[in-house]
Amino acid sequence: MKNGARAGRGFTLIELMVVLAIVGLLLGIGTYSYISQMRLINLQNDVREVNQTLQLARMRTLATGLAHGVLFLPAEKRYFIFVDCNNDEEFTDNDSDPFNNVPLTTAEACAASAFDPRMSNEVVHELNELDNITSVPGTENYIVFNNLGQTVQGTTPVFGDITLQGPAEKEGMVNEVVTHISASGLTEVRPSHVVEAP
Repeated sequence: MKNGARAGRGFTLIELMVVLAIVGLLLGIGTYSYISQMRLINLQNDVREVNQTLQLARMRTLATGLAHGVLFLPAEKRYFIFVDCNNDEEFTDNDSDPFNNVPLTTAEACAASAFDPRMSNEVVHELNELDNITSVPGTENYIVFNNLGQTVQGTTPVFGDITLQGPAEKEGMVNEVVTHISASGLTEVRPSHVVEAP
């Protein structure tokens, strides 16, 4: 009879508090895991877009015979494809502000220009606000594809890693993803890994 009377009374306050504490702990762990996973997915999307932009610049070069390149602006977290109008295999800008260059609409206008513009329909790509470009191969922040599809800066072949890092996670660690670009212009995205924050 004692057990039957207990069954009708419900739960004690302590039992409810323990259950709520366990549920709160599980929600906290799940939220942290979800946020961390979303940051990694955003970083991988940025890397995929950088890789696709590099390949598009290379394909345009091979298709048109006119050198194209990708200019990386790490401080602004932006990058875009430009046309090497003067065919010097370098990014040329008279005033160091590529965004005030009037985009060109025709190849004839490109041939007559004194700078390397983006074409009028070209997109300026922006990284996720939490991600950063931390390295670009060579000594400059651009890569040009010559008429053979090879990567160059001036007459120097360029190859190496384009590194993107996500936001700092726990204990000063960040997710990092590397796109390796060979001198032949081919790219390879390497798996993400965790490194110490700069």
